[in-house]
Amino acid sequence: MEVEASDEDFWERVSSAEPSQGPTPLHTPRSPSELPQSPHGVFLSQPASIDEPLLLLDEDRVQERHEAERVALHEELEEARRTGKADRAAAEAMSDKVEELQREREDTCREKHRLEKENEVLRLQLQDHHGIMAAEWGQTLQFQERLRQEEAEVERLAFEVAELRAALVLRDEELGHLRRDAAQWRLLSRHKSGLGDISSDEIERVLEEAGPGLAQLEAESRARARVARSQLRDELEQQLCAVCRDSKKAVLFLPCQHLCVCEGCRQRLRPYRCPMCQEPIQSHISRVHF
Repeated sequence: MEVEASDEDFWERVSSAEPSQGPTPLHTPRSPSELPQSPHGVFLSQPASIDEPLLLLDEDRVQERHEAERVALHEELEEARRTGKADRAAAEAMSDKVEELQREREDTCREKHRLEKENEVLRLQLQDHHGIMAAEWGQTLQFQERLRQEEAEVERLAFEVAELRAALVLRDEELGHLRRDAAQWRLLSRHKSGLGDISSDEIERVLEEAGPGLAQLEAESRARARVARSQLRDELEQQLCAVCRDSKKAVLFLPCQHLCVCEGCRQRLRPYRCPMCQEPIQSHISRVHF
């Protein structure tokens, strides 16, 4: 547009100029490089002679410059497009990364909440377990005290049985002495003349009076012996396993507190219940002996 405006002004100046007087002197045309030019190759001053070209345009240079500008603009446009695409790709990648990080954060928060809940459950279970262990330990101490008391009772009963056996032996010996004395009395009454003043009736009376005492003594001895044997048998029965009736009891069941089976029978219990009360067995104490 700037070139066209310059051309119009130039032709207006040419048409309005007065015709020259006389012969027109000849001038040597100047080269285009000597003439002042516009940035687009257009003369900025009037030519010195009519023979000089009225308008000199360097069309090749203008086209080259236009082409160079077009190429530069095209390259800038392509660069801008590439940059825009790269920026959009980077923005999309960044957006995807942000979304991924957000998902990871949400997953981490959910996992944290889950672990906190599990930790709380485990803490409560641990407290319950500690409480159960404390209760079981208290029960174990009670069982041990009970076992000590039962062992003391067994020792006392064993001592009484031993005393009864000793008393039975003494009574048997005393009865034997009395029988021997009675036999000697009979022999003396028959063969010894020194006892002639004692009548046979009197001797028989003494023997008759001693007879009930001897019978009572013998009956008491037998009764004591039966009681001692019964107590001893009961004690031995109480020590035997309630299942096999062969081995001694050695396992205390919890929580029912029954001491009733040996270790071998405990391992064979199906279902795992106490044979005495049929209560489910939660735990046991082994190697418990009378």
